[in-house]
Amino acid sequence: MSSGIASDLVVGLVPLLGVSVGAAATSSYLEAAHKLQGELDARERGEAAPAIKSLVERLWLAEKQVEIISSDDLQRPLIAHNKALHDVSRDPAQYPDWWVHLEPRQADLLQAVKKELR
Repeated sequence: MSSGIASDLVVGLVPLLGVSVGAAATSSYLEAAHKLQGELDARERGEAAPAIKSLVERLWLAEKQVEIISSDDLQRPLIAHNKALHDVSRDPAQYPDWWVHLEPRQADLLQAVKKELR
């Protein structure tokens, strides 16, 4: 393979690599959010939810990974979603129906993720 063809191939693949890395980071964030929401559901039903603190920390790290590689259009709803999850995790008395607080932010986040991955 000539160096010109290899160079063209690499230049063509770099954007795809960025999308792949972005998709993986976003998927990691959504997985962590889903697990935290499961713990919040358990807590709401009066069950033990010992993993909330560690999942909040994991979610924060996953958010930072997405922030590094994503556009501002994804960062804003991502940060708002993570803040909402953090709020309802830390203060259940203020958010007895945590989903009411989170749902609009989750809808905004999913819309932004779809736009980012196009």
